[in-house]
Amino acid sequence: MKAVVVSGLGNMGKELIKTLENHNDFKVAGIIEPLKTSDYFSTENSQYQVFKKPEDALNKIKVDIVVDFTNSEFTEILAPIVLRAGINLVVGTSNLSENTLKTIQDETEKNEVGCVVAPNFALGAVLMMYFSKKAAPFYNTAEIIEKHHDQKVDSPSGTAMETAKKISDASKEKYQSNVSEQEKLKNARGATFNGINIHSIRLPGVVANQEVIFSAEQELLLIEHQTTGRKSFMPGVILALEYVNNNNGYIVGLEKVIGIE
Repeated sequence: MKAVVVSGLGNMGKELIKTLENHNDFKVAGIIEPLKTSDYFSTENSQYQVFKKPEDALNKIKVDIVVDFTNSEFTEILAPIVLRAGINLVVGTSNLSENTLKTIQDETEKNEVGCVVAPNFALGAVLMMYFSKKAAPFYNTAEIIEKHHDQKVDSPSGTAMETAKKISDASKEKYQSNVSEQEKLKNARGATFNGINIHSIRLPGVVANQEVIFSAEQELLLIEHQTTGRKSFMPGVILALEYVNNNNGYIVGLEKVIGIE
């Protein structure tokens, strides 16, 4: 079995631990948590040592893969340490800067390991982005509405930003954003990325939803994905683990992992 260190004890990290406890090919070897409050984390089935610093975990336990669900500031520290140690990496952190992504790519290629950076691990969300990319050349107006739980620290979401980038890159002409002549509240029409308006909603009771709306004369095309629980992300995480375990190189998104790119 391959030894996996889970970085981040938030909702996603805890769900992944539960998933790996019932998996035949991967096992939890330990946990990295920058906000560590205890030396151990216990589940119904086991107990795992918790490390505050990545280097302490990598020096003390055998690690094949690190999965990171922390935050962009900690990922910037964690990723180079993991990759330089020759260990495969899966990153689910959103809002990573272009500099951080470039560093991750360079260190992945230099150290000949595998790395997947994914804005969303739900397979339906990956397909939503894929379908949006395919639709993009046929329209020049689109808006994105993304909804997440009220504890999410960043907006827009990584999925919304990645969707907007895919639409923009695939479009034949520049997208046009309608601007109200009288904007009574600042940014009432949302934020804009390359002519695509993005609206972020944060509410308790929501996990992760996104709707992409394409518009043309007398028609709308709606592409929507709804997540009702975090178990929906786990098949995608397992596929990413399998990918980095068997392949070197750096990829962003799960499109290549699931064979649609």
